[in-house]
Amino acid sequence: MKKTILKTAVIISGVLFFTACSKDDSIKNILKEETAGQAAQKGKPISQLTRIKTRTLGLNITTFTYDASGRATGYTGSSFLTYDYPDASHVIETPQWSPVTNYDLNNKGLAVKATDGNSSNIFTYNAKKQVESDFYESNGVTGNITYIYVNGNLDKMTIESSNTSAITTASFTYYLDKPNVLDNDVFGESFRGAGSKNLVKSRTAESNGVTGTTDYSYDFDLQGRVVKVRTAVNGTPQADVSYSYY
Repeated sequence: MKKTILKTAVIISGVLFFTACSKDDSIKNILKEETAGQAAQKGKPISQLTRIKTRTLGLNITTFTYDASGRATGYTGSSFLTYDYPDASHVIETPQWSPVTNYDLNNKGLAVKATDGNSSNIFTYNAKKQVESDFYESNGVTGNITYIYVNGNLDKMTIESSNTSAITTASFTYYLDKPNVLDNDVFGESFRGAGSKNLVKSRTAESNGVTGTTDYSYDFDLQGRVVKVRTAVNGTPQADVSYSYY
């Protein structure tokens, strides 16, 4: 299956509304959302960096771990995954149930290629380190995901594939007064690039004439960190996702 470099909750869950993407684990299928808080982290001592400790969905608690540099080393829970950093140009991701993925990084530390033996992805980025395109190949099927940003926020995502004439699109709205405090940096995965500037408010996905809308709302702690994400799909409330921090 094709992989998606962006792990922002809204983006991942939006794509999954119509297509199976990412590898196998729920961590990539549920919620992850750069934030003013993120920008403020740059230059802080490692001990002061904000990092997710746990993500809770129902009875499933996922615990995240990091190295002395604040990079993700993996997570445990209903499934587990590990990250290894053999040098400055590579990341090795080893999931419990899926093939090992090898990421090649550019001189900015961003993943520009991912391979797992069954599939490959080529990623490009804009000047803000946000992914602009993802060309993928898997078992003879090729495709491309394009990302368009407006004022620092992902405005539209389009997915095209060689095995179908249907084009999947997703458009987004945002809380412009709420910085996105759930970006890849908070999970120690800056090699995946930066996400939107603000927290997403809604996502509307359309494929082959079928449309669905997911709305998002958030609870925050006194430090401005997201501690709960509430979602509703076409008006129907879904299970909340809760976060704790180191």
